[in-house]
Amino acid sequence: MNGNGKKDAAIFIDRKSINRELRKRGLSFNYKGFIEAIKSRYEIVRAAVYDRFSPEEISSEKAKRFVHFLERIVGIKVVDGGLLILAADLVRYLRTYDVAILVSADPRAPYIADSIVQGAGKEVVGITPKSLLETELKLACNEVCDLEGLGATAPYNKSDVEDEENDSNKKVVSMEKDKAKKPQNGKKKKTA
Repeated sequence: MNGNGKKDAAIFIDRKSINRELRKRGLSFNYKGFIEAIKSRYEIVRAAVYDRFSPEEISSEKAKRFVHFLERIVGIKVVDGGLLILAADLVRYLRTYDVAILVSADPRAPYIADSIVQGAGKEVVGITPKSLLETELKLACNEVCDLEGLGATAPYNKSDVEDEENDSNKKVVSMEKDKAKKPQNGKKKKTA
């Protein structure tokens, strides 16, 4: 627990399984809403989203915008790896958090939570879509929350997601242009 009375939490998001479950019901993950909901209860010391990306995906403009949006705007690190890498990071960062927040719809997630995190004496909060609340995740975690109940979902609309990413990109481009106009090291730029 830190000085402000909140427990330190690390967030581990299994993007592939969550997206698959949410899209079945016409929903998408609202990363900003999710982070705000978690901040109200915990001090976030680390947040990462895990997904496997093909070389074509990772080099696409859409993927670059998505990574930029998550890392710079929302504050979530993007890790190229699946559930195995997520499990390794649960162990790697054990000393940094009191609570592991595991966001997953993968049926293997409860076993990871139970054996790795609770075995080390840490609390585990499992967050999953409403349809999966009554799974083994409930038995493996100290607490299970409904992703939709946190305000962390929105109707799936591809253009809305792209508009949000484009708006954040416009702000960054604008900031970069402002930086270019300012003189560096206190020197005035010469004008012709």
